[in-house]
Amino acid sequence: MKINYHLKIKDKTFPFLLLLHGWGVDSSYMECFLEVKDYNFLVIDLPGFGKSDIDRPYDISSYVNDIHELLLELEISYFVGLGHSFGGKILYYYSLTYPCEVLKLYLIAPSLFMKKSFKTKRKIFFYHLYKKLHIKIPSSLRGSYDYQKASEVMKKTLSNVTSVLTNKNNLKEFNIEVYLFAFNKDKEVPFKVLKKVSSYLPLCHFYLLNGNHFSYFAHLRFIKAMLENC
Repeated sequence: MKINYHLKIKDKTFPFLLLLHGWGVDSSYMECFLEVKDYNFLVIDLPGFGKSDIDRPYDISSYVNDIHELLLELEISYFVGLGHSFGGKILYYYSLTYPCEVLKLYLIAPSLFMKKSFKTKRKIFFYHLYKKLHIKIPSSLRGSYDYQKASEVMKKTLSNVTSVLTNKNNLKEFNIEVYLFAFNKDKEVPFKVLKKVSSYLPLCHFYLLNGNHFSYFAHLRFIKAMLENC
């Protein structure tokens, strides 16, 4: 299966920066980090996005395994990870599976620790009830915009990956240094959730920035400085 990636090597003595994009976009959304100093770069179109294929519904472990196989193929033994949203979630679970390969993580609004609200649980209940009774499902119950526009394979994939959430004990045992960025107007991953995540991680640096879920573009200078100096 084809995975599209861009490999940029500046100096063989530099560590690799692995860049993973969020749900519904592609690697072009992470290319803004390719000029950070003192790194080599690997930026990937995750399977099902951009020019990368997907042949079945994936779960988190499928993404982790594909990335690990690619790193082995490219002979990349260790890296610094930078991921936005879904990409940050994959990096976290990659680090749980292969901790010796990860030097540190820069996670931008990662979807790690969000419990379903009563409103969401209610919508899911009525969605399955309408479906069972063969009643036309109202648009308000058909899921998020990302879910509605996805193919059947990607709908199942989205369901698989969003159902996986970490817990307090796993976070407390996570011994990789994490730079965690949240946004004060983010409705997808509320900053209060990430603030709680940061309180459990032993080696976490938390930064609250102004903006919404994709506002890292407005804070590139700050995030790049963190990558270069921390």
